[in-house]
Amino acid sequence: MKYFIHSCILVAGILWVLAPLPAVAHDNEACGDLATSASARANDGFQIDWNKADEFRPRPPAQAAAVGYRTRTFGPCIKLGVNWTVVPPSGVVQNMDGSITINTSANTYNYDVVTAVPGSDGSWTGTAFGGGAYFEATFSFTGAPNTDGGWPAFWANDIEMQADPWRQGNKAHWPGQMDPLYDDWVETDFVEWLYPSSTEFGFAFHSWYGPSSNIGDGNNQGASSGSPVTIPGINHEEQHKYGFLWVPAKDGKRGYCKWYLDGRQIGNKLVWDKYDPQQPPPPSESNLTAYSVIDIRHMFMILGTGPNNPMTVYDV
Repeated sequence: MKYFIHSCILVAGILWVLAPLPAVAHDNEACGDLATSASARANDGFQIDWNKADEFRPRPPAQAAAVGYRTRTFGPCIKLGVNWTVVPPSGVVQNMDGSITINTSANTYNYDVVTAVPGSDGSWTGTAFGGGAYFEATFSFTGAPNTDGGWPAFWANDIEMQADPWRQGNKAHWPGQMDPLYDDWVETDFVEWLYPSSTEFGFAFHSWYGPSSNIGDGNNQGASSGSPVTIPGINHEEQHKYGFLWVPAKDGKRGYCKWYLDGRQIGNKLVWDKYDPQQPPPPSESNLTAYSVIDIRHMFMILGTGPNNPMTVYDV
């Protein structure tokens, strides 16, 4: 893991953590210049001393620093083919200022640029994140929100499920279930502009479960996020920062997540108990088992849009 500064990007990037994360494959060596005053940590991580004044060293977002997340392990620059991969045939271009613009989509589910590429046998390449983090991206898009063929979105899936769709390694299998394709996985939607209003957007945390053949039937827990929200006066053609805070559960301490727009919390805080593989399905918000499996998984980030809403991403 590396901490980067990129001269073209003026806003701090997305991933802030308490400590280096396990099981991540980084390939972002050429993304920017290393911070020269950082001290080395395990896994090629860098711990930044935020008490030292340095005009070239951006401070972590307040919501990240408040929970001790002071190590940036990814970004803020976006470099196609280096730390982000284009999903063909998406029409994505790298701009001269370091940003990217997604003009056309490869699909209808906003899966155009990713930090990790899953295989089909449990393998994957790129970068995924585990153990808690604060994610943040800055982007804008043009045109009235339109869901025909996709919509502007910043989200994440767990790589364990995506990289093992036929469960050869059983990484996404719910322990104790006889059906080898009975799944337990998560999807975090940091922001989705999928409503016709130009001031309304959504976000969610899905705790998907059930047989793979029936996983798309809405078997998820995601309605309690407080989504959607309406922000009077917001202009999506201007740059806005969308954030997601994930704090994992520990012994005697519940995990939780929160969503942010331009540094201010939106929606509701969701909480869960420490993941227990002995708990039977379904995941439940009432007994605090929903969402908890995220704490043992690794999330890879995804950006995408539809053909009617070209999207420019400035830092991730």
